[in-house]
Amino acid sequence: METIVEAKVSPGLQTLPGDDVRQILWRFADRYELHMLVQSARAVARGPVARVVADGGRNSHEWTPAKAGLLRHFDESGLRTGVGGRRRRHLQSRR
Repeated sequence: METIVEAKVSPGLQTLPGDDVRQILWRFADRYELHMLVQSARAVARGPVARVVADGGRNSHEWTPAKAGLLRHFDESGLRTGVGGRRRRHLQSRR
């Protein structure tokens, strides 16, 4: 007589956690500015960055005008305001 063994597979995550779950996991549910930072990063990633990638920007490690143009989008969305902004002001004051 043969014994049939069935392996039980536990169900995995069907979808990635939503923003509400991420905010709790990362403990920034009460930090509005971090929520806005996430939204800004997504907007740049889904727009200008996605266009550069679609045009083959990931195929080369070379710095291109298209990649340099992304810095303007980062600045406009407030993603480079921290360290990059201070560094630029520091370099401009040294001139």
